Amino acid sequence: MRVQIDNMQNPSGWNVQVQNANDLYTLTGVDYEECRASYIPGQIQAELPAGAILTKDFNQIHLDGSKWISFTIGLAYYQNPNMTFTLYSNGNKKTFIFEVQQKYTTYRFINPFETIDRVEFTSIGLIQFVITDLIAYTNDYPADIYAAMIPLIQKSVSQLPKQIVGTATVRAGDSSIQFAELCFAERYAVIEFNGEIHHIAAKNTTGENFKLTFTNLFDGQVIKSSAVNTQVFQKIPVLANPVSTESVRPGIGLHGGYEFERVPERSFVSDEIICSDTDENYYIRRSEGILRFKPVIHGLYKNYENLGRLSKIFQQFEGNDHPIWVNGRRVIISFGQVALIKFEEDDGELQLPCEIELGVYNEWETEIKTNLNYQINSIPVQNPS
Repeated sequence: MRVQIDNMQNPSGWNVQVQNANDLYTLTGVDYEECRASYIPGQIQAELPAGAILTKDFNQIHLDGSKWISFTIGLAYYQNPNMTFTLYSNGNKKTFIFEVQQKYTTYRFINPFETIDRVEFTSIGLIQFVITDLIAYTNDYPADIYAAMIPLIQKSVSQLPKQIVGTATVRAGDSSIQFAELCFAERYAVIEFNGEIHHIAAKNTTGENFKLTFTNLFDGQVIKSSAVNTQVFQKIPVLANPVSTESVRPGIGLHGGYEFERVPERSFVSDEIICSDTDENYYIRRSEGILRFKPVIHGLYKNYENLGRLSKIFQQFEGNDHPIWVNGRRVIISFGQVALIKFEEDDGELQLPCEIELGVYNEWETEIKTNLNYQINSIPVQNPS
């Protein structure tokens, strides 16, 4: 589960405050592909003198109980690597101190508030950096993995030509759509027209007319708005863990990933200081190891034409060399062999098994005494949360 605080794909709404009127700074929007996070096209590039503050005010963003807040810095050059990150909520504030890395890095902080209304980044020394994707989140696997995979699958779907199934006049309040000419949509298909999406429950033929009725999926059983001679397209939806009793064909669903396994050769307990705050607290991250999730992508089809379209989508998705982002974390996905399972001669599904490895961390706050001598009590291995 995540809340997008700000895409940070351009400097709109962001301001810079400097200590001295003569201090120079730059603030601009850029789009470096190697600095992208969470599929966001664009970043903020800033060059700040010592003591400058990059800030933005918000209208009480509710964080929905999120445990963590994060952002990604894709590139940085500096005289002093330290910066501060301050969150404000109803007159209260919390300031963290963190060290900027020159490489692509996602920074994470414990969320102290239910809402926020202001964010500040303060430079300690002269620094130039590219920043993006400010979010609040709580890990929820495999739902968050599904949410990360779906945009890439949808991108592969969108690269196929739209499939027109007919033209019709529709009226708001009707529970069916009628074609005076041929209609190439079949039962269980999903169609899109006039900004609406409907799932076909039945297809009836009366003379030369074709009549479609709908299930309660997507935009439901009733047409919402009227249109004359509107084109009707077949749509291939991508659904996370669909549980409907009515199948969607053609359609793509993501299943599994609940029975994760630990990767023993990469699962070593280790502690890392990730930041501190102005109350002299240090924040420790304990790595508990790597978990491997194995979701499966299912593509249901009803005829060979739809099988061909699903095959192209799977091929494009497999050939995508970009990572996925799980709550701001850049993660690599690997694939197994596509399997074809036939229910009948022209009815079946494609199955594409996937593997995704994610590190598991226990993060908490502790106060570290003189010379950073500290004792961390053993923490039992936990499921990701």
